[in-house]
Amino acid sequence: MSTYRLQKLFCPRSIAIVGASPRERSVGCSIARNLRTGGFGGSLHIVNPNYENIDGLTTVNSVEAIAEVPDIVVIAAPPAAVPKIVAAAGAKGAAAAIIITAGLSHGTDSFADAAKQAARTHGLRLVGPNCLGVVVPSARFNASFAAHMPPAGDLALISQSGAIVAGMAEWGTQHSIGFSALVSIGDQVDVDFGDLLDFFALDRATRAILLYVESIKDARKFMSAARAAARTRPVVAIKSGRHAQSAKAAATHTGALAGSDAVYDAAFRRAGLLRVRDLEELFDAAPNDAHTPQSRQRLKAARQSRQTAFLSWLLPTSIVSRATSAGFATAVASGGAGFSASTSAAGLSSRSPLKAACRTAKPAPVQPANAISATRPGLVQFTFALRGASLQGHRTYVQNGVEPICDEYLASGNF
Repeated sequence: MSTYRLQKLFCPRSIAIVGASPRERSVGCSIARNLRTGGFGGSLHIVNPNYENIDGLTTVNSVEAIAEVPDIVVIAAPPAAVPKIVAAAGAKGAAAAIIITAGLSHGTDSFADAAKQAARTHGLRLVGPNCLGVVVPSARFNASFAAHMPPAGDLALISQSGAIVAGMAEWGTQHSIGFSALVSIGDQVDVDFGDLLDFFALDRATRAILLYVESIKDARKFMSAARAAARTRPVVAIKSGRHAQSAKAAATHTGALAGSDAVYDAAFRRAGLLRVRDLEELFDAAPNDAHTPQSRQRLKAARQSRQTAFLSWLLPTSIVSRATSAGFATAVASGGAGFSASTSAAGLSSRSPLKAACRTAKPAPVQPANAISATRPGLVQFTFALRGASLQGHRTYVQNGVEPICDEYLASGNF
């Protein structure tokens, strides 16, 4: 793993943007505007041979024509032009390039592979492609097309998803939560989780590290960096693709197979990372030290509140109050909701009162006029988003009531 030349990536003195245009909604134009309105104090160069002036800045025809050596080159050009731009940036002496462009494909003979080889020849570090960019609030550096730049702080975010970076920037702005840096790594052809974990583990401005993981390309490198980082500061991770459909979405997003969720869960535990299960818990953990007992207790309370919300939707208020106070089994017995115990739940750890109670709940006779059938007649479709994962269960109303859904809720693992 290498932090080679990453210091200039997070504290540049000069930036070149290749692909900026006067079109209002173009990516290059948004990045140039964000850098200017954000208050970046270094020099800014625009590379576009088709225009002499863009947004008040004089353009140049090529990277070679820039008067000084830029620390960073931001690339928002068509995919076919990216390898040549990367080669020119490396030959010019730039330290890093941020490739915003998507659609470079994967594998041998792809544009992404050609860009990687060109960068390696000159020792140029690459962030991306297919990424949102890099934001460093303390340096007034917003080389992204995110709508807002959050205040400066001590949280570092590393994400494969650009949407997560944009969402966290917006959330930080609204709640006055500061970040030391936000990095969207996209397809991570060069700079990856391992490199950035090593960098932020030694960064004095960073107190905690947040990860949004879709896939890990180099498991050995990641585990080594994660162990080292977790010894120096809290590292909180959220892994997408916990369920089959979301795993497919993650695979199509960055072109890498998401992998078994159980493997990731074991790896995070072994490395000393705190895993959260959805963005809400990531937001809960972000402002505080996630390794403290108080923070863990707060996350546990947030999980239990969502379980209570689920019960409130499903059962009358009187039954919910008994479920949260006396246990779920008592609520089932007294409410006659017709839940059944899950046969697969025996191997699950009792991490919440609801799960423990569901394991011991006994089927109760269901009457046509019970709480559920009286309010959910006909075809019952339970569609709800719980703990960040959408779970759809279809239960048909039969003569004696509604089929049990406790099995499906337990099997989802959404606790």
